[in-house]
Amino acid sequence: MAQFNIFKGALYAYSDDQLVTCMRFDSLQPLIFTVCCNATGCTNTGDLALDRCSRPFYAIYGQYKIFLNDPDPVSYPTGSPGGVTSLSATPDCGGTVAFHIEAGSNCTADLLININSPPGFQAGDVSIIKTLTAGNNDFIWNGLDGTGAPVLNGTPITITGTVSKGLTNFPMYDVENLGGIDITLVRPTGDKPPLYWVDTLIYEAYGNHNLEGCISTDTSCHRFTYGDGYTINTWWYALSQAITPINLLFQRNWSQQFTHAICQGDSIWLAGSWRKNAGTYISGGNSVLTGCDSTRTDVLTVNPRPLVDLGPDLIRCAGESVMLDAGTGSGYTYLWNTGATTQTLVIFMTATYSVTVTTPPGCSVTDSMHFTSHPVPPPGTLIIKHD
Repeated sequence: MAQFNIFKGALYAYSDDQLVTCMRFDSLQPLIFTVCCNATGCTNTGDLALDRCSRPFYAIYGQYKIFLNDPDPVSYPTGSPGGVTSLSATPDCGGTVAFHIEAGSNCTADLLININSPPGFQAGDVSIIKTLTAGNNDFIWNGLDGTGAPVLNGTPITITGTVSKGLTNFPMYDVENLGGIDITLVRPTGDKPPLYWVDTLIYEAYGNHNLEGCISTDTSCHRFTYGDGYTINTWWYALSQAITPINLLFQRNWSQQFTHAICQGDSIWLAGSWRKNAGTYISGGNSVLTGCDSTRTDVLTVNPRPLVDLGPDLIRCAGESVMLDAGTGSGYTYLWNTGATTQTLVIFMTATYSVTVTTPPGCSVTDSMHFTSHPVPPPGTLIIKHD
């Protein structure tokens, strides 16, 4: 079957830090399409992790110059590779991690904070992208994982990533059936740059991403057929320096408060002892793992039990009845052993009667009494003598 509208041209991008990369298309079949190159991706909001995501609509802005050939090196000179001379990460018991990077020239740090998970990007991990300037660069990670939850004290953290120059985003709008892009470093010469992409905003069915970098001898890294009406972004770094992994235990002062409620007469284990009385009990100390404070506050409430007194055992003649009263209280519930659920119960048969009274907080008391219904003697059998 014949293929039409095949575009196999090459474009040359000149980044703001004066590095040149060449982009060649494989099997591109567009009618009309738009491309550009810039430092952030589809948008430029300041949130680099979001800006570089592909979009289900037109999202193009130009920044870098694009040529049909390698631009004249006199007019467009080659930038210095530069590099990073030191990188450190210091956790703090306040729940943050301070990064310090010493850079030899302007570059970009793309860090992956792996939070107690397998290697590679997982849902709970954190990706941080920072533009660095020559000299000292300091920034803070807030200690929240990829889902927005605070990382717990003592959690193992591994920091990996790259520090790079020549960051080039290549958003393409309305590009269909792309067999891939071949990216080569032109000036200065070097290895083929890895490709990165995040297409998770396009469709769930095509929700793929690559934050580890894809390198292939052909153009198989970022292929897609779903570009009609969408902006698909791919990015790379002309020069990259891998970061030596940093392993550390996350630090955070741990302070939590718990509330408890028991019934009068019960006890609960709090702060190293059985507690019966209402009050606030504090326990903890320095964390064995990190030295940070670890404080637990338990607030205990003691709820009263109901007062229930059915009285002493009773004996009555047959045919006489007695009303038992389990007592009143706001929200009280009643359960007699007869199945009745009322506050009072009228009895006239010989039996043991019991009731359980429960307050709204769930505190219960049970009381019982024995009732004897004594038969009346037949007429003429009762003899009364008087002295």
